[in-house]
Amino acid sequence: MHTALAESASIVSILTPRGVQQPFFLIKPDHAIASVILFAGGEGVLRLNRVPPPDVGADALVNGNFLVRSREKFAGHGFVVAVIDVPSDHQGGMSAVFRVSHDHAIDIGAVAEYLKTRPTCRCGWSAPARAAGRPSPGPSLPAATALRPARSMAWC
Repeated sequence: MHTALAESASIVSILTPRGVQQPFFLIKPDHAIASVILFAGGEGVLRLNRVPPPDVGADALVNGNFLVRSREKFAGHGFVVAVIDVPSDHQGGMSAVFRVSHDHAIDIGAVAEYLKTRPTCRCGWSAPARAAGRPSPGPSLPAATALRPARSMAWC
């Protein structure tokens, strides 16, 4: 198991090909084996762009969904972790329609290109699973595999 250091965590915001800012929480452990893009539940609002910025330590953002809370565990196993926030044109939250849209796929593809680690896996639970399972433009994200728990769906 790898050690994820708090110093390797940061908040990043990139300009996507659509011309919007896509913020995400990034953890880059030493000797990464792959990347994982995690999607927050509900409307996906993490407010990473707030002033002052949120804490980036292991105890930050622990009240959210389990994928957001588990980001350090992914990093601890050698994954570069990106936890996606809402893009700048959806500050109020991402609807189910947007999560499966071409625009969202473009934004997530831009995050995958930023990570530049292969393979990259997308993980979502419930509503975000629809976004994680949607094919992205370009070859940067592999197809996701469906897991069907009793009441919901996850894609990894």
